[in-house]
Amino acid sequence: MRPPGERERNAGATENGGQQPGRQCTHGPERGHRAGPSGTCVALLYRPFLKPSIRLAVARWGRRIVVFLLAGWGLLLLTRCHLPRQAVRPTPDSTSAVYVVRHGWHAGIAVRRADVPDTAWPILGDFPAARYLEIGWGEAGYYTGRSRGVWGTVRAGAWPTRSVLHVVPVPEGVLDLFSAHTVVRVPVGPDELDALTTFVAESFAVDSTGRASFVAPGYYVNSRFYASPLPYHVFNNCNHWAAAALEAAGCAVWPRGAFTVGQVIEQAQTCGTLVQRGASD
Repeated sequence: MRPPGERERNAGATENGGQQPGRQCTHGPERGHRAGPSGTCVALLYRPFLKPSIRLAVARWGRRIVVFLLAGWGLLLLTRCHLPRQAVRPTPDSTSAVYVVRHGWHAGIAVRRADVPDTAWPILGDFPAARYLEIGWGEAGYYTGRSRGVWGTVRAGAWPTRSVLHVVPVPEGVLDLFSAHTVVRVPVGPDELDALTTFVAESFAVDSTGRASFVAPGYYVNSRFYASPLPYHVFNNCNHWAAAALEAAGCAVWPRGAFTVGQVIEQAQTCGTLVQRGASD
């Protein structure tokens, strides 16, 4: 049999976290201990090495540093906006037109193929029968459908990533192929058209022979994705590119203020005419 009182002593040890009862703990956290359930000292897993006032000051400065770094990152992205700029002053001699086409939250620019010199774009030979060519620019993974969902959206805008151009051959009229989309017609003269074609040409990545780099099939019949050298991020997205193309075509627009496709369409109407409103726009 157990000696009298042993069961009581064992129970008391269990209640004290496995430690025998002792004198009350007088050591604070600064000495690596805390008081246990019955007042006995229990060693901490870590020992604070800073006074509370110093820890509070460090936390405050840490928050400030984080805000400063985030602001710096945003400024860095702004300074890395590499949209080619070829703006010209509008002229009254409007002999042709370009079209701004809305695709959901994305916008494309359609140009008559005959208005583009044969050597201006490295992809003209891929679309010999097209009457118009519609060009859109966007993030490589998301635009091609290879990286969608929440992660694809975050990755596309959080930091600079690769980009692509989507080229759609339009066999007849722009309004015929894009009958369900909002379209704005923008008249342009020879100088504006030349500046626009130069802007688009600088958006293609080419190899040592001057050929564009094919990436993937597109969303329409015979449409294709081509690589672009421009970085994509939240401050340099597809709508910024479309607005910059309009600026190159002579429109008095503000590309950096065109974060959404609605802003692109609104700015396009300052120099053009809304010729079709999409049913879902």
